[in-house]
Amino acid sequence: MESSVIVVTIPGEPKAQGRARAVRFGNSVHMYDPKGSAEWKGAAAWYMKIAMKGRPPIAGAVRLSATFLFAMPKSRCRKKAPRPAEWHTKKPDLDNLLKAVKDAAKGILWVDDSQVCEYATVNKRTERQGAAPGVTLWVEEIGK
Repeated sequence: MESSVIVVTIPGEPKAQGRARAVRFGNSVHMYDPKGSAEWKGAAAWYMKIAMKGRPPIAGAVRLSATFLFAMPKSRCRKKAPRPAEWHTKKPDLDNLLKAVKDAAKGILWVDDSQVCEYATVNKRTERQGAAPGVTLWVEEIGK
């Protein structure tokens, strides 16, 4: 089987999956995504559709690599010697960032996020001073 890697680039500050919110309607409860999570996942899904170029979602096992790049905070910027990229050790948690990506990709990159069977690399970094934040995904089918 010949494998091809799908590369998805999502510009903008990465957003983590927020805690689900609940609203009561009489005897039933409706769960929904917080506004920030829902908006980011909608934008991410749009970039994923573009990267798929009309292909159907992957049906087999998936290998996922992801890099989450955050903007350098203005308080850490220097004028003379710009700061290089560094590890992002603050919130949001890496697993919550992955949850948002996997939810957004359902039905677009793969049929269901349970198909993600392997992570090649997953990391979060603060981008070098002056560089744009974003998310880059590498998705590959590894079997049926």
